[in-house]
Amino acid sequence: MRVSFATQKAGNACRGKLVKQTEIHFFESDLFKVSDQKEVKMILRRDLNIHDLAAEMKSLGVGGFGNELKDVFSMLVVPRFIPQEYAREVRCKYKQGIIFHGPPGTGKTLIARAISKIVNGKLQIVRGPEIFSNFMGSSEAKIRAVFNSAINDLIEKGDKSPLHVIVFDELDSIAREKGINPSDTTADRVVNQLLTMIDGYSELSNVLLVGTTNQLELIDKALMRPGRFELHMEIGLPNEAGRKEILRINVKRLQWKGALSSSVNLDELAKETKGFSGAALAALIQTAFFLAVTRAVPENIADTVWADAKVEQEDIDRAFGKLKLTGVKSKVVLCLKESIRPNTYGAP
Repeated sequence: MRVSFATQKAGNACRGKLVKQTEIHFFESDLFKVSDQKEVKMILRRDLNIHDLAAEMKSLGVGGFGNELKDVFSMLVVPRFIPQEYAREVRCKYKQGIIFHGPPGTGKTLIARAISKIVNGKLQIVRGPEIFSNFMGSSEAKIRAVFNSAINDLIEKGDKSPLHVIVFDELDSIAREKGINPSDTTADRVVNQLLTMIDGYSELSNVLLVGTTNQLELIDKALMRPGRFELHMEIGLPNEAGRKEILRINVKRLQWKGALSSSVNLDELAKETKGFSGAALAALIQTAFFLAVTRAVPENIADTVWADAKVEQEDIDRAFGKLKLTGVKSKVVLCLKESIRPNTYGAP
């Protein structure tokens, strides 16, 4: 269901029922101006249903996890809704961070983004390799710069400071155990700087840290003690129910546009894709859609009616054949062995 708000004449106001799937779009008009999108986001702050996290995550486009995130959310997210004044009275200290670890493509960064949306936080994603520099002290300066925005907000706004969700993608690339390589002192200095920023001289109560990694064993143990990245959760490959939910999320837009044929059987597809990660399932649907689009292209591509493209079961089957599963970590590579041309698509 979609609801669009625009200034209308009296007596022609829009009416409708708002549900979790409702999309709200704001449009400017002569009488109504959207001056700052951040203000709109503050108005649309979500209510958290901690008892049905599966539905919460699904509404944010993240599927396949069920309610196993409940314990993590209870310790990490729910306390952030406690008023600061009351938290000080009962001496409640927030959990500072969590590490999501597991095979590639299982949705670790997606979960981090969903957490940011739930707590209405300012999301900042730090990609590990971008931190390092050839210049002395530059890498440590980049770590300090990551926290500057949160520090400034805390100084200026105090308890009213918005929550900053800082995601360290591929945390193992910047926080490896110290002393492993004596000749590389830069990596050790980066870890020390990160430790100082997390719980140095002043407590950053407006910061929530999320780390993602494929190799938890490589991360320095000092970072994983209580008060830092103390919560750890493994994100594995989805089961059949999870794969079905992920497939439904990925085909939802196609269904809305009428671009998905009724011949596509998601139940069977969920059974056949055992061992696929969430990223692999998304790639499967995207590949099938591109094949359907290619099939709809006539000899002159300028004459294509793109709305006529519809994903059929044969597109799913061909896409499934092009996605070859390799390795124990379910790395999916595209096998483009046959050339695809619009005028020879159906040729044997």
